[in-house]
Amino acid sequence: MKNNIKESAKFYREVERLVLVTAGIRILDLGCWAGLELDEIFRLNTTARIACVDLSQKMLEILRIKHEDRLDSLNLITGSYFEVDFPSEEFALPFRFSRCIISDTNRSCRSTRRFFTV
Repeated sequence: MKNNIKESAKFYREVERLVLVTAGIRILDLGCWAGLELDEIFRLNTTARIACVDLSQKMLEILRIKHEDRLDSLNLITGSYFEVDFPSEEFALPFRFSRCIISDTNRSCRSTRRFFTV
């Protein structure tokens, strides 16, 4: 993705701004694909713990191979984030970088709102 989307540099700068350098920060990556954002997250915060949700088992396998040295920091979940059972912990940074158009924005907002720590 970094090489294919014109605005990707802007996106990755925003991820960097959002990732706090806090020991053990918990992050929820909805629609994680092959985990392209994880390189930057782990560069900024080596103690981050990330739950990665994606529909594609193949993409999660690519992520697993790419980050095999970080598997103790990752929770890989296959399925729709509208339907899967999520870990019970709260997340300091839940995000969804949409690679497709979701027609029901309200459903998307309702399903992700419960993960924010306030």
